[in-house]
Amino acid sequence: MSSNHQQHLARLVARRDALRQKQQRVEGRLEAAQDAQAKVEQECRDRGLDPEKLEQAIEKVEARYTQALEELEHGITEAEQSLAPYLREDT
Repeated sequence: MSSNHQQHLARLVARRDALRQKQQRVEGRLEAAQDAQAKVEQECRDRGLDPEKLEQAIEKVEARYTQALEELEHGITEAEQSLAPYLREDT
Protein backbone atom coordinates (compact mmCIF):
# COMPACT_ATOMS: atom_id res chain seq x y z
CA MET A 1 0.00 0.00 0.00
CA SER A 2 1.38 3.37 -0.91
CA SER A 3 2.15 6.05 1.59
CA ASN A 4 -0.64 8.18 0.11
CA HIS A 5 -3.21 5.45 0.73
CA GLN A 6 -1.94 4.90 4.25
CA GLN A 7 -2.24 8.60 5.05
CA HIS A 8 -5.73 8.72 3.57
CA LEU A 9 -6.74 5.67 5.57
CA ALA A 10 -5.26 7.18 8.75
CA ARG A 11 -7.26 10.41 8.21
CA LEU A 12 -10.45 8.42 7.66
CA VAL A 13 -9.85 6.34 10.78
CA ALA A 14 -9.22 9.54 12.78
CA ARG A 15 -12.47 11.02 11.47
CA ARG A 16 -14.34 7.83 12.34
CA ASP A 17 -12.90 7.86 15.86
CA ALA A 18 -13.82 11.52 16.31
CA LEU A 19 -17.37 10.73 15.22
CA ARG A 20 -17.56 7.88 17.73
CA GLN A 21 -16.51 10.24 20.51
CA LYS A 22 -19.08 12.81 19.43
CA GLN A 23 -21.75 10.12 19.27
CA GLN A 24 -20.90 9.04 22.83
CA ARG A 25 -21.15 12.65 24.05
CA VAL A 26 -24.52 13.08 22.32
CA GLU A 27 -25.77 9.81 23.80
CA GLY A 28 -24.64 11.00 27.24
CA ARG A 29 -26.50 14.28 26.81
CA LEU A 30 -29.59 12.41 25.65
CA GLU A 31 -29.46 10.15 28.71
CA ALA A 32 -29.06 13.16 31.00
CA ALA A 33 -32.00 14.90 29.33
CA GLN A 34 -34.14 11.78 29.66
CA ASP A 35 -33.21 11.49 33.35
CA ALA A 36 -34.11 15.16 33.89
CA GLN A 37 -37.41 14.67 32.08
CA ALA A 38 -38.25 11.65 34.23
CA LYS A 39 -37.43 13.66 37.36
CA VAL A 40 -39.67 16.55 36.29
CA GLU A 41 -42.48 14.15 35.39
CA GLN A 42 -42.19 12.52 38.83
CA GLU A 43 -42.27 15.93 40.52
CA CYS A 44 -45.45 16.69 38.58
CA ARG A 45 -47.02 13.41 39.71
CA ASP A 46 -45.95 14.12 43.31
CA ARG A 47 -47.87 17.40 43.07
CA GLY A 48 -50.93 15.71 41.66
CA LEU A 49 -50.41 16.80 38.06
CA ASP A 50 -50.48 14.48 35.09
CA PRO A 51 -47.33 15.26 33.05
CA GLU A 52 -49.26 14.44 29.87
CA LYS A 53 -51.80 17.15 30.70
CA LEU A 54 -49.49 19.99 31.75
CA GLU A 55 -50.65 22.26 28.92
CA GLN A 56 -54.23 21.93 30.13
CA ALA A 57 -53.18 22.58 33.72
CA ILE A 58 -51.27 25.71 32.66
CA GLU A 59 -54.27 26.98 30.69
CA LYS A 60 -56.51 26.40 33.70
CA VAL A 61 -54.16 28.32 36.01
CA GLU A 62 -53.86 31.16 33.49
CA ALA A 63 -57.66 31.37 33.21
CA ARG A 64 -58.01 31.54 37.00
CA TYR A 65 -55.30 34.20 37.16
CA THR A 66 -57.00 36.28 34.47
CA GLN A 67 -60.34 35.98 36.28
CA ALA A 68 -58.75 37.01 39.57
CA LEU A 69 -57.20 40.08 37.92
CA GLU A 70 -60.54 41.05 36.40
CA GLU A 71 -62.26 40.69 39.78
CA LEU A 72 -59.57 42.76 41.45
CA GLU A 73 -59.86 45.47 38.81
CA HIS A 74 -63.65 45.48 39.17
CA GLY A 75 -63.36 45.76 42.95
CA ILE A 76 -60.88 48.63 42.70
CA THR A 77 -63.09 50.44 40.19
CA GLU A 78 -66.11 50.08 42.51
CA ALA A 79 -64.07 51.35 45.46
CA GLU A 80 -62.88 54.35 43.45
CA GLN A 81 -66.44 55.14 42.40
CA SER A 82 -67.69 54.80 45.97
CA LEU A 83 -65.02 57.16 47.28
CA ALA A 84 -65.26 59.65 44.43
CA PRO A 85 -68.04 61.80 45.98
CA TYR A 86 -65.99 62.20 49.15
CA LEU A 87 -62.81 63.06 47.35
CA ARG A 88 -64.18 65.85 45.14
CA GLU A 89 -62.78 69.18 46.02
CA ASP A 90 -65.17 72.12 45.96
CA THR A 91 -63.82 74.97 43.96
